[in-house]
Amino acid sequence: MVGSTSVEAFDPDAALPHLRALADPTRLRIVALLGNGPRCVCSLQEEVDVAGNLLSHHLRVLREAGLIEGARRGRWIDYRLLPEAFDGIERLLAGLREGGAATCCATVTPRASARRPATRAAAS
Repeated sequence: MVGSTSVEAFDPDAALPHLRALADPTRLRIVALLGNGPRCVCSLQEEVDVAGNLLSHHLRVLREAGLIEGARRGRWIDYRLLPEAFDGIERLLAGLREGGAATCCATVTPRASARRPATRAAAS
C-alpha cells in the first residue's frame, strides 16, 4: 500500500521545470559545482567549458526554474543553490521509489499528439 506522503510528494506539474532544467549536462555540472557552496560567475566560467553568453543562458534557466539564485556583489554575481527546491526534488524521487507514481499516473495528461481521434479509422 502506498502511504499518503508518497502520493503527496509526486506532483508532476511542480517537478517538470526542475527536471527539465537539470536534464542538460552543462546545467547539471553548474548545480554540482554550486553544491559545494556559493560561487562567483567568474569562478563558474573557469570550471564550465562554455562561452560566457552560453553560461549566462544556463544560469538564467536554472534561476527561472527556481533552483538557484544570484546576489550581486559589485560587478559580479554570486550564485547559490536554493535548498528548498532540491528538497522538493528529493521528495519527488522518494515518492517514485516508494511507488507513488503508480497511483498518480492517471493525473498526467497524455500529449495531444499521442491521442488519435476515434473517428479517424472510420473516416478512412
